[in-house]
Amino acid sequence: MQKMEGKKRVIVGKYIEISFTLPREEAREVARSYLDHYPQGGYDTCLAHWYVTNDGEINLTMRQLLPLIELTLKV
Repeated sequence: MQKMEGKKRVIVGKYIEISFTLPREEAREVARSYLDHYPQGGYDTCLAHWYVTNDGEINLTMRQLLPLIELTLKV
């Protein structure tokens, strides 16, 4: 898997969203890996949205709950 230079992290309320732009197969692999590592039951993880870019790559955004320590520090 190549280094994901286009990775972007954004905090939205109690969630963190991480976006990637990758070739189709790598995007699929990253999404599966992310869901395996951060299961929906414990982290409320989901594929928030995705689209195909003009050059045929996939832009996808994964969403999960912020770690408890980050929520505590924001108060």
